[in-house]
Amino acid sequence: MTTDVHSAVSQSNVPGSRTSNGNVLPSTDTLVTRSSHDSIKVISSKSVISSHGKSPLLAVALSLAVPGGGQIYNGSYWKAPIVLGLQAFFVSEWISNNKTYKYYQQQYQNSILSMPPYGNPYIKAQRDAWRDQRDSYSWYIAVTAVLSVVDAYVDAQLSEFDVSNTLSINILPRSESMAVTLQMKF
Repeated sequence: MTTDVHSAVSQSNVPGSRTSNGNVLPSTDTLVTRSSHDSIKVISSKSVISSHGKSPLLAVALSLAVPGGGQIYNGSYWKAPIVLGLQAFFVSEWISNNKTYKYYQQQYQNSILSMPPYGNPYIKAQRDAWRDQRDSYSWYIAVTAVLSVVDAYVDAQLSEFDVSNTLSINILPRSESMAVTLQMKF
């Protein structure tokens, strides 16, 4: 029985792996059934990596490497400048706020020397405000990066989603009564 299965599968050009004795085994994504004539019929053979869809892992990797890279890979070209623009704005604001924070930090260190032991409270308040602002932009950068990666992943996952007219719901009124019929076509 096993040799019949191997020989029938090898004759049907089903992609699979060869065993030590040269027989071909069907791959794990192939459905093989027995027909009425005591032979094997291949119902479905589906590739693990589709040639039509996008790879979600590659989209995530590109999105992590370059802001907007995952969106460009997925063909969502209009999203890429938005992601890149937001990231560039947040990074530039972080750099600016960090420079101002460092300036006030140095001023506060100098005020401790001139007004021991606590220094100038106004300069300390400014230093703390700029540090908090800088830290806020750190969170904005992180959230934007995570949302970009999630968007790239979901967009790649849904790249093969069928949105043709055959997948629709039609609500048809019935003429005899006040009932509504729900008709779904697949």
